[in-house]
Amino acid sequence: MLVRHQVQVLQQVHASLWRDTLRASGIAHKRTRPYRPQTNGKVERFNRTLLDEWAYQWPYTSNQERAEALPDFLHACNYHRCHTALGGQPPDQPREQPCGSIHLDDIRLRPVLHRAGAVR
Repeated sequence: MLVRHQVQVLQQVHASLWRDTLRASGIAHKRTRPYRPQTNGKVERFNRTLLDEWAYQWPYTSNQERAEALPDFLHACNYHRCHTALGGQPPDQPREQPCGSIHLDDIRLRPVLHRAGAVR
């Protein structure tokens, strides 16, 4: 019985921390219907982009190497990658500026792969 009580207390602390963090950040917590990706389309699309263009794009030698490549990918995605939902603009660029023809492969996301003889 003591273990069950300890688990309940931990769950309440976690819920409070979660709620307080959201409130401090000005984020509204919204629930989506389970097994219904249409209600959470932006997140589902971003998850797919992460899988296709970052997580499995390169032959990483470890999960740590993959995690270290994430900040570079996010920078490229936010500042250089054209997004069709934004009229071909990167998210962090004024709408009146043209996007250009940059492709994520042109950005050095993993310098080790650009050495002679490296395999993509």
